Amino acid sequence: MKPKTVRKKTSSRSFSLKKGDFNIELESFFRNQIEGMLIVSSWSEQFRADIGLKGVSQVWGGPPAWYIWLADAPGVYHLALLATEEKKQRGKALYKAEFAVKCYPYPDDACFQGFSFLEQTLINSDFFDKTHTPVFECRGKIPPDLFTIGMVEVAMDHEAHMASFCIETQDILRSRYAAETDQFFPILDLDRKFVEGEIDRDIPGLKMAYPLFDCLMCLYANAGKQAPLQIRCSKAPGFEIVIERGNVNATPNKAINGYRLDVRYAATVRNEHNNNVLMQTDSKECREAFFYERMFPCGHFHEDQEDERLPISVNRNWWSLAHKHYVSELASSCGCH
Repeated sequence: MKPKTVRKKTSSRSFSLKKGDFNIELESFFRNQIEGMLIVSSWSEQFRADIGLKGVSQVWGGPPAWYIWLADAPGVYHLALLATEEKKQRGKALYKAEFAVKCYPYPDDACFQGFSFLEQTLINSDFFDKTHTPVFECRGKIPPDLFTIGMVEVAMDHEAHMASFCIETQDILRSRYAAETDQFFPILDLDRKFVEGEIDRDIPGLKMAYPLFDCLMCLYANAGKQAPLQIRCSKAPGFEIVIERGNVNATPNKAINGYRLDVRYAATVRNEHNNNVLMQTDSKECREAFFYERMFPCGHFHEDQEDERLPISVNRNWWSLAHKHYVSELASSCGCH
């Protein structure tokens, strides 16, 4: 008999969870998780240098979101909470959150020319300031689907016995016009003619989104002192966005692949078995076909030939940082240092 599953989906603002004598909103729960990792990273300049974290700024005036600057990145990243969900399995509550991953590309980066006409024009306009992020007054005017390069899903239980981080995107994010089109962009009061078959957007989604995901894994390893227990990756047929006579459709494209990389954690050996059962039950419900699946019960990474099948390179720091302790560079509260 399959375990009974209860799902409750909410917006990022509407759900609250009763825990003891406290009411915990899931939005606050996940805000605190991300903020906690970032706060711990602020204690050590050496740690931030080791993972290439150059800067972070919380985005105010909406659901939890952050701008993140990374070394050698194609642009500034924007991580924004979209939705939360409570899921109950085998009597255990699991909290999930979906985050949109955006990238505001640097004009001198090789990927910049692959962004759409509207995205490129906005980047070079007064809509963006010297920090290479949207001007506060203009932020709400930018269509929400622009600059999106992937999704990140985070799942945790409130006792931190289990956690998983997942990134989902395509190796190519492409949009094209199926017919000659005179396109009007009201946000810029601008017209542009697209010829039949013209590709408007063509960027390497996974390549661009992975550095941010890698950074999140390093932040979690450092703050939580946990190393991955399991990594899985699935592949699905991809699609391109086709625009024709005002209609926008997702059309299958055999040259494009969708990827979902899942990194899972269990806090202790005592909980490892029970948490792994929950993990496997969850994957069966999703009915995903994993072409890569490895366990790391020893808490360390060991190279394997199977790793070559992954579309990205797994970072050893996800394990080593869980066992490394940085000296805090904060001044003492008494002011003597």
